Amino acid sequence: MLKRATRLVWYGVAALLILAALLLSTARLVLPLLDDYHDELQQWLSQRVDHPVRIERLDLGWHGLGPDPRLLDTRLYDRGGEEVLLRLEELRIGIDLWRSWRQGRLVSNRITLHGSELNLIRREDGRIVLRGREHATPILNPLTLAAEQPRIALTDVTLGWEDRYLGHPRMVFRDIDLRMRNRGERHQLHLQARPAAALGQALELQADLVLPPGQRERWHGRLYLNAQGFMLREWLGWYLSDRWHAGGVLDTRLWLTLTGGRIEAAQGELAVHLPVFSSRERAAPLLAGSRLSTRLLWNRTGAAWRLSLDALELVQADRAWPRTGLTLAMAPPDADGRRLQLALDALPLELLQPVLPLLGEAAGTALDLTALSPQGWVRDLQLGGERRSGRWHDLRFKARLEALAWQPQARLPGLSGLNASLIGSPERGQLELELTDGRLAAPALFRDALPIGRLAGRLRWQQGADGLQLYSERFALANADLAARGQLRLQLPHDGASPHLSLQAQIERGDATRTSRYLPAGIMPEKTVRWLDRAIVSGRVTTGRVDFTGRLADFPFVQGAGRMEIRARVDDAILDYHPDWHRIEELDAELVFINQSMHIEAVDGAILGTRLADVSADIPDLKRSRLRVQGQVRGPLADMLRFVQDSPLARRGYALGQLQAGGQAGLALELDLPLRRTHGGPARVAGRLELQGNRLVLPARDLALEALGGRIDFTDTRVSGSGLQARLWQTPVRLDLAPHPDTPGLTRVRLAGRLPLLERLGRVHPPLARYLSGQSDWRIQLDVGRQAEGYPLWIESELEGIGIELPSPLSKPADTTLPLRLQTRIQAQGSGPLYLRLGDLHAALELSDAAEGPLQLRRAMLRFDAGAAQLPDGPGLELYGRLESLPVSAWRTVLAAAGETAALPALELREAALEVGRLRLFNQTLDDVSLQARPALGAWRIDLDGPGIAGRIAVPRGDSPLPLDLDLDRLVLTRGGIDGAGADLDPARLPPLDVDIRDLTYGSLDLGRLQLRSQPLAYGMEVESIRIEGGWLRLSAQGSWTLRQGREASRFDIELQGSDLGRMLTAFGYSGNVEGGATHGQINANWPGAPMDFALKAVEGTLDLRIGPGQLVKLEPGAGRVFGLLNLHALPRRLTLDFSDLFKRGFAFDRIEGSFTLIDSNAYTQDLVIQGPSARIDISGRIGLAEQDYDQLVTVTPEVTGGLPIAGAIAGGPAVGAALFLADRLLGRQFEEMASYQYAVTGSWEDPVFRRLNREEPGAAPTGTAP
Repeated sequence: MLKRATRLVWYGVAALLILAALLLSTARLVLPLLDDYHDELQQWLSQRVDHPVRIERLDLGWHGLGPDPRLLDTRLYDRGGEEVLLRLEELRIGIDLWRSWRQGRLVSNRITLHGSELNLIRREDGRIVLRGREHATPILNPLTLAAEQPRIALTDVTLGWEDRYLGHPRMVFRDIDLRMRNRGERHQLHLQARPAAALGQALELQADLVLPPGQRERWHGRLYLNAQGFMLREWLGWYLSDRWHAGGVLDTRLWLTLTGGRIEAAQGELAVHLPVFSSRERAAPLLAGSRLSTRLLWNRTGAAWRLSLDALELVQADRAWPRTGLTLAMAPPDADGRRLQLALDALPLELLQPVLPLLGEAAGTALDLTALSPQGWVRDLQLGGERRSGRWHDLRFKARLEALAWQPQARLPGLSGLNASLIGSPERGQLELELTDGRLAAPALFRDALPIGRLAGRLRWQQGADGLQLYSERFALANADLAARGQLRLQLPHDGASPHLSLQAQIERGDATRTSRYLPAGIMPEKTVRWLDRAIVSGRVTTGRVDFTGRLADFPFVQGAGRMEIRARVDDAILDYHPDWHRIEELDAELVFINQSMHIEAVDGAILGTRLADVSADIPDLKRSRLRVQGQVRGPLADMLRFVQDSPLARRGYALGQLQAGGQAGLALELDLPLRRTHGGPARVAGRLELQGNRLVLPARDLALEALGGRIDFTDTRVSGSGLQARLWQTPVRLDLAPHPDTPGLTRVRLAGRLPLLERLGRVHPPLARYLSGQSDWRIQLDVGRQAEGYPLWIESELEGIGIELPSPLSKPADTTLPLRLQTRIQAQGSGPLYLRLGDLHAALELSDAAEGPLQLRRAMLRFDAGAAQLPDGPGLELYGRLESLPVSAWRTVLAAAGETAALPALELREAALEVGRLRLFNQTLDDVSLQARPALGAWRIDLDGPGIAGRIAVPRGDSPLPLDLDLDRLVLTRGGIDGAGADLDPARLPPLDVDIRDLTYGSLDLGRLQLRSQPLAYGMEVESIRIEGGWLRLSAQGSWTLRQGREASRFDIELQGSDLGRMLTAFGYSGNVEGGATHGQINANWPGAPMDFALKAVEGTLDLRIGPGQLVKLEPGAGRVFGLLNLHALPRRLTLDFSDLFKRGFAFDRIEGSFTLIDSNAYTQDLVIQGPSARIDISGRIGLAEQDYDQLVTVTPEVTGGLPIAGAIAGGPAVGAALFLADRLLGRQFEEMASYQYAVTGSWEDPVFRRLNREEPGAAPTGTAP
């Protein structure tokens, strides 16, 4: 390539010299007349070159001792005179006057060409011409012209080159700088050029040659070539066919030796950056890397040559391959052909991966060589052969293979970790194997690669008429799984027929755990492989032998075309013979495989830890037959139950997995099992279980059968056992097992005894159990089997001997009977719906699964009539029917106690439709109430109708912010019924209240309309307003009810107005005491407890009374209890004694006013005044509200001032009357006080003590003053 590039430059320079020679000849002729013959010179040159020539300017100068003419801007045109073929900026010709004078002609001693652009074409005949003169006859030989000039210099020259001879496209070289010196036959050259960017970066050529004219055989010399950045794609693309592509950037330095007219030796350095070589037929390159470099040494000896590449190194993106060396030698050809020899120090096989498809095509093999993905090293390779008639003959090879590996392909197994020495030819040879820590992959035989710890032996091959034979007379194989020795012979027919294998091996040790790995699954029946994979779990092979003879395609030799026999002694093995049955462990047995049959004779073994006796297993045909296992065992019952539970018998629904068993039992078992669930029909089982004092426990149900004895027979279709005896909860019971009378596959279990079920219930739900007592006979029936919906369970009893102390309607004395029937289904996670009948009560209940957490009642329906109960459509409780009595408060107490246990949290009411004869709630009894309840938006709507109640109640649901809304048309309450109604209520948990009772009756008291509004607080509730409006009474209040740190308190501001105090007293049950008296009261009070716990003795606060005109008449002690603050029940009695003339017909008053301070269970007043027309009564002191006693001072002042003058006039005449009138006006109030009386009141409310005081007595002031 570089030689051709040099030649191109050489021819370009020569062409330039042609033109220079023409001009020099012209200069010799016309130089003396140059200035006068400018036009004639152009015409003469045009005629010589057969193209128009135009000289823009002609100058004559001198250089040294000779003239130095210059032709400036000279152009050579095409024949039409339009296109410029050649333009010379400046041509300088140095004239050697001395030589010119001696030779009688102009002789130049130098030619300098500057700034020219030259386009040359190498024609198809090999001749070089100017572009545009393709068909012209060359004028001068450029080499001859160049050799005649002593010195030639070219600067700033651009050369265009088109090689039609080789079919190369046009190339351009710029900035050509040429220095050439010729001395006779010796020619020295130094050239520098800059190729076009697509070709390279820089080119340098130096030559020192001796070239005798006409004597090529004497040519000799040396050349130096330095090429940098040459683009191989452009240079090699000319010489490669369209199939190949080469690329990269070449940097090279070459030293060439020329002898006898040809290159005889070369040495140098080559480096290709980003080398790539590919075939256009394949996407992946055959060779690619970051850098390829080497040192080259080539020499020729006659017709033979030798090429050595030293320090050959390839650097790829992910690695740098170690340096290697390659030698290629070609012997002189003879009559038969050429002999080629190749020697290679080392070759990484991974580099051959891209080339493998081409090698496969060349070899004509059907193997996909690419899929082999070879790895490893070939070292010290020696390859020799003779090329004759287009084919290779007498090939010989020898090499060392290190860490060799390849992937499997077609029938060729894959291998890794191979070290070997190879010698031979394609016809025969041998391979000395030494493999360590390798793997053998043969997908056609084995499912996974086989590990090879060590493989040693000699493998030979030989081509025969029948095919290729591979044989080894001795091999040894060992790894962690096994160790074996043997011999083999494998015949690979040429026609592609199945290989024939003859293998004899002695197994020295083996690990049965790895059996699946070594099964030749590719040539075995699929079902057989799957069964062996599962069955042989573990074990130790202590000795064994393998014999295999036959074609691989005929295995497993059903027609007797071959034989495979494996015999092995296995110790401590595990045989998992069927996926549905427990495996055999600790097995010591003789294992025999002959073609497709298997036989196991156990010496010892165990199932679930229980020792076996007389156990054998047979499979006559691994592909089509069944497995037959027989054996007897005696051991723990728990193991036997687990054996059955984990077998197909469990599909019949026997929940044995939930049982815990104790004690020893005996089991005899026969199994006839298909190898696959879908092959060979169902499993057949027959067995007998002998129980002797065993124990069965069901922990999930807290059930334990003790001292269980009897015999149970079973098959794969039924279980039976009669009269089994046991103890349940320390009580003797009888147990019977029998097939279900109507449904095949089910087993009916019956249990009878006097069971302590109430005691068990007490453990589950202690609050409910406290209401139950006694014992009774119980009957339990359970149907077990394969049922998706669970096991039906019935529990029945007459409950004779059991007392129920629950509120009506569920109460029952112990000496009566009340039929009970409970029906449900036992499911995997708890029980199904419960259907209960207890007397006239019908109930349907659903409990949550135990796996979901604490037991919860999800939905329920209770019917108190003859109708059947069904589960509601959604969560919640539904109630229907008629009840003679419903003590809500009593049931609330029961349910509250149940709720504290969190065992059965209360359900939300879903719907209720009840007729209740007597509804008892908060110490109130409402008769003949019709109750309808249903959900509404965010609340429960309860409609009530009856003589004592009518209206609607809306109860908020869950966390709804809605208030508890009582919208009643009427409500009748009995007296005393609200006492204690607020007990156990937490005000902070009460919702907002919105109460509107339009007709409220309390006892015989018609209170009119009651309205109440409240809002919750963080620690209680705020009563925004309470209003009672009747025809004679108005009451308004506001306050709060709180609960903090366990202390309950109420605080209210109450305002009371009544038009008639007498009527108010009569309405509250104190008739005949007071007549008239418009009343206004104001109470600001607080007391511990709920608002319903209001009592004066507990109140602290103030009380203000204002009572208008009225009369106290015939006061009774009972009234004093209510108006004890006034002491009115005893005071008039005393006054009637002292002022009988004033109180004969009662005590009329104009007003009663006063204020009280309530504190520490006492009421204190200092300003209580009863003002009447006949007297004024002032009361101060203390009233004991808790002790019910008095400590008061009562002052009675008769109204005598207004009546004395009249009385005096009547009695004493006008003079006396006038005197008294004058005293009344002068003394006024002082006169009345002179006539007043004081009393000290002490003692109890029932028997007060009045003691009249003299004004001078110290006790005239009250002793009970407020603190």
